[in-house]
Amino acid sequence: MFGSPEEVPNGALFDETNARLKGTFTIPVLSDRDLNDRLQEVSQTTWSDLRADRITVKFLVGPGVDYRLHGEKVAWRRNAAIEFEGFVPVNGHPTVAGIAYYGAVDPRRMPPVDTEISERNLHRQALANPSWRDTSHVRCEVLTPIGNQDVCGLVDLYNQRFDRYLVRFTHETVRFMVGGSLTMVIRETGKIVSVAIAERVVFAVPGAASISFYEISDVATDTACGGRGYALALYRALIGRIRREEPNAVVTTEIRACWAPLYRIMVASGFVEGGYLPAHCLIRSVGAETIHQAGDFGDLALFFHNPNPVT
Repeated sequence: MFGSPEEVPNGALFDETNARLKGTFTIPVLSDRDLNDRLQEVSQTTWSDLRADRITVKFLVGPGVDYRLHGEKVAWRRNAAIEFEGFVPVNGHPTVAGIAYYGAVDPRRMPPVDTEISERNLHRQALANPSWRDTSHVRCEVLTPIGNQDVCGLVDLYNQRFDRYLVRFTHETVRFMVGGSLTMVIRETGKIVSVAIAERVVFAVPGAASISFYEISDVATDTACGGRGYALALYRALIGRIRREEPNAVVTTEIRACWAPLYRIMVASGFVEGGYLPAHCLIRSVGAETIHQAGDFGDLALFFHNPNPVT
């Protein structure tokens, strides 16, 4: 997370295994010219020594900014361009209308066109048949503090569910994932069988109210417990907890574009589609793919929770 373009080289998060650079600019962009200038600076920043073939940046944008980049595209290296990929609104803020997502992908890493078409068709089909399951009987608990037994259980659970992921699941990485985040779990006979984590950051906006931003991620359910509505119950429980404590918080999640059940869960828990992130991260979960994932770098669908749904 960085506050100005000059801070990007030192503040960018680079995962060498995942070959991806990502970051967030926290000073709001208030004009089309300002946005273009910022993106040009991102494209020209000296990251040549980092062998990244995917870049992801987010900007806080003010009202009226053409965040969809209807103008000229911003070139990135390796014959790629920085493209608009998604938007998450910020409700009721005086200077920030939302968070705009941009990305560039090396053409050699991009998913095939037929894969993108299949994923978007899958999305439409899944949204037409949401999961309206009753989960009121499912007991979700906040995981705090986390003991060694639960750490071991989560390591086993994540390794069972994911063949490839952003990190290797070890005691150290799981403790880091859970530490400082809102983590909810479901147990059976004392064992954790389902988990979801809501990471929170606060964007300090100069001269205006700060913005609380939550991302729900690292969701996993034991294969033996599939079909019981546990993931939906956890999403609902996390949203309920967040809205009680911070009604105006921004809540997002990025789900696997090749897995239909997650789309249905999104509708049932009050999320709205915000964008599509191609070849976004190193991820694979064999057996949990409704359609084939092309390559190791999975496509994600961006969703945001709507605190004021139309009824």
